[in-house]
Amino acid sequence: MKKKLFAVLLAVSLLGNGALPVYAAQVNAEGHVMETLEISADGKTVEMLPLRETADALGLTVSWDKASAAVSVTDGTTTARLDTKENIYTTTDGTEVRMNSKAERRDGKVYVPVSFFERFFFVTQSTGEDGTITLENSEVKDTTVLNEFMQLEDGDWLGLTTEQKQEDLDYLYKILEENYPYMNLLERKLGVNLEEEYKEVREMTAQTTTDAQLFVLLEWLTGKAELTGHLSVITPFEYDYFVEVYRSLENMAEEEHARMTKLADAYGNEESAETYDALTDLMWPVYQKVMDYYGQTPSGGQDETPNVETKILEEGRIAYIAIHSFDMSKYDESKKALFDFYEQVQDYEHVIFDLTGNGGGGSVYFDDLIAAPNIDEPLKVDTYFLMKDGEHNLSYFEKEMFAPSAPLAEMPRMNQEDLQELSLALLQENVVMPLYEEKLLKGKLWMLVDGAVFSSSEYAAMMTKASGFATLVGTTTGGDGIGTDPLPVVLPNSKIIVRYSEFYGVTNDGAGSQEFGTEPDILCKAGETPLEACLRAIAGE
Repeated sequence: MKKKLFAVLLAVSLLGNGALPVYAAQVNAEGHVMETLEISADGKTVEMLPLRETADALGLTVSWDKASAAVSVTDGTTTARLDTKENIYTTTDGTEVRMNSKAERRDGKVYVPVSFFERFFFVTQSTGEDGTITLENSEVKDTTVLNEFMQLEDGDWLGLTTEQKQEDLDYLYKILEENYPYMNLLERKLGVNLEEEYKEVREMTAQTTTDAQLFVLLEWLTGKAELTGHLSVITPFEYDYFVEVYRSLENMAEEEHARMTKLADAYGNEESAETYDALTDLMWPVYQKVMDYYGQTPSGGQDETPNVETKILEEGRIAYIAIHSFDMSKYDESKKALFDFYEQVQDYEHVIFDLTGNGGGGSVYFDDLIAAPNIDEPLKVDTYFLMKDGEHNLSYFEKEMFAPSAPLAEMPRMNQEDLQELSLALLQENVVMPLYEEKLLKGKLWMLVDGAVFSSSEYAAMMTKASGFATLVGTTTGGDGIGTDPLPVVLPNSKIIVRYSEFYGVTNDGAGSQEFGTEPDILCKAGETPLEACLRAIAGE
């Protein structure tokens, strides 16, 4: 999660030459009636409330730091700090966000936007027919980030109309209908008819009043797929990661550079960058207060757990390596940790790679850091990429790369219904070459997997079992490991980004990677962890 200062040029026109403040709507905060102070900020009218008076009415505690001109407000769990000099509002963990106005000092009082209390604390805001704004301490129920985000009164960054929201949904569904390869699988596996779900959400947009509610509806719609084919909305907490990872061509094969650059341009387009900045400012305080409520205060999005953890399970005999993700931003630090440990345990009888819980990242991670240094002959596995010939797919791939998919109908495990919608096929020859003449690890290799193994970590499981690189132990994996980077869809009005897997990956007998995953060589017994199953197998040798 980024932490940065947002500077906003404010056009304040209310007290020039001794003019009196402009008072507007009344606010009722838990029975205490006040009037808002209207200011002009960034060309818009913003309603402000006296901070201490409102906080007292809502049972919040206010403290003042004269030296820094900063004010802190707390409910005992969540703390929000605000600056009266700049548009800086700081959450419990120190993350800085902006609102539609900085705090203002008028006649010895500090004023904040009405929505301050809703954004940072469990306070609901509603406006009556007479224009009176009511603030109430909400009865906290079903507390989730999306539920709280859905209820924001100031949840706009563009002020989209219902028609614009529906245009975004129409655009998304049309692209998915023509390009997404898993429509049939969603019905077969999850009982989800994506067309019906889209129509329902489209009707629901007529009841929305904020841009934030469109984001929540998109999350709800794509969430029906349960990540089948990576179908998901890019959230503000992961947006910067996608931009940065595609801009970095380090460790990428040269033939991938052009496509990676195109993906980086799509994710990093200027309008989406502005949307995700605004979404961050709206969502982070909501996320913070929900995490505080559950006693799980985040640390600004910084994960301090090493990506690679190593242990000696039995001195001189059994070594253990846990790899929590194939995050390419951690490639270099992971390489050092892994190769140093390989040197330390190169003569051990057994080395266990634990990928349980690993949700993927980049397949190069497995090729370069796990397989290549530990083989002495090429690792080869053939798979197939099947694809619809939709315009969005073909904007990233040349049609001439593919052959007709019809001959694949002869494969014993090919789903014929799915194949009818996937007209293009590409034989993918997955080859990993040895890094050295001799492999570093001389002993027997084991790999632990579970249902959370997905995407590029699924690729690792598939390659491992198909090639015999290591003995696979655990439970059946989550799938979708045969393919390449999912494609982004930039919605035309909101500029929110949705992504999906363009390829329907199959093994050389036609089994769909997303549907079937990879079944281990050794399955866990009831109540047994993958590590326990592996140690049982080692003991039985």
